Amino acid sequence: HAALPYILRAAERGVVSAMASAAHFFERGLGCRASASTAATWYRAALVGKSAGDQDSKDGERGEEEEQGARLPGGEKTEQELLVALAQLYEEGGEGLAANPQLAWQFQLLARSQARKDEEATRLQETEDDEDDDDRIVEMQRKREKLGDGVAGEKSRAGVGAGEGAAGGEVGREGGREGGGGGGLPADGELGPEPMA
Repeated sequence: HAALPYILRAAERGVVSAMASAAHFFERGLGCRASASTAATWYRAALVGKSAGDQDSKDGERGEEEEQGARLPGGEKTEQELLVALAQLYEEGGEGLAANPQLAWQFQLLARSQARKDEEATRLQETEDDEDDDDRIVEMQRKREKLGDGVAGEKSRAGVGAGEGAAGGEVGREGGREGGGGGGLPADGELGPEPMA
């Protein structure tokens, strides 16, 4: 495979996704002779790189290289998938790598543990997203209340709405006056005589 030399150079520079891709190529013999030991070496290196904080930085040149590497075959593997690949390699053994069922079992346990962590992280992120939505709703309600207080204050300074309410004479469906007391809409006849045409 023509890309392998470039993948190896990026992997040697510390691009984690390129390490995972290199392991994938060596595990399957893509553009090279299959080598379980070299694949295990690169899978372990990628695992260490991911465990070290998913790269030092996601910005700049390194972030761009990681994105490009993730598009390569095997470059998109998660920590859990790297652990599973190592478990399979040690279970079966292969070119330059002796089978080691005990180590394979340990990698399987780590893979299961990582899967649980990933699920928990996903649930936590969803909870945080829900809390962010709740915070935005509360903030919008506060703004509306603040705006409503400002409008109410303007109305009271202008004398609008004084005496309105249940005792102030609310307008019913028929347009008639309900309730008693002053304020509200005037009753029939309170407007004075009708203008002459």
